[in-house]
Amino acid sequence: MAILFLFHWPVWIAGAVSLLAYTGTYLLTRPRMKIGQLVIDDLPAGDALRTMLLDAKDDMDALQRASSEIHEGKVRENVEDLYKIGTHILDYLQKHPSQITQARRFFTYYLSTARMLAERYISLQETGIQTKDLERVRAQTEHALDILRKAFEGQYEKLMTNDLLDMEQDIEVLKANLKIEGIEI
Repeated sequence: MAILFLFHWPVWIAGAVSLLAYTGTYLLTRPRMKIGQLVIDDLPAGDALRTMLLDAKDDMDALQRASSEIHEGKVRENVEDLYKIGTHILDYLQKHPSQITQARRFFTYYLSTARMLAERYISLQETGIQTKDLERVRAQTEHALDILRKAFEGQYEKLMTNDLLDMEQDIEVLKANLKIEGIEI
């Protein structure tokens, strides 16, 4: 409101100018979520992607916590593997943000399902009860986590397909060059 006293403007004009200055400053300096150098807000459906990535971070944090809270070895190993592979996927997408839309199913289904199963397993574990029904559910959970681990691996491999093809081509070119130079492989 210094504008009011500095320029001797009416209150409503000084208030409007102050509000416009604040809004402009906020819009210019607001934080923008990025993946690599790509600004998410600039992407089509950027809001949905931002929400998806924030949810993924929460899910990954939950998997990391679950891996330290689960006592049973095989289930803990599967959750640890899910966390490691999920981290690799997120790191890969940081470097290749154009492929994020290819991982939508991973974000919206596989990752949240893994979190839900891990958290439910912890709840069962905390009961301390050992019944046949609980053992059956524990075995099913272990099996489901194993299936999810394979799905995570498949998603990662699917994302890396172009890189793998590029590597194969580079190897073939190397072999051809070595053959031309008379070097046997």
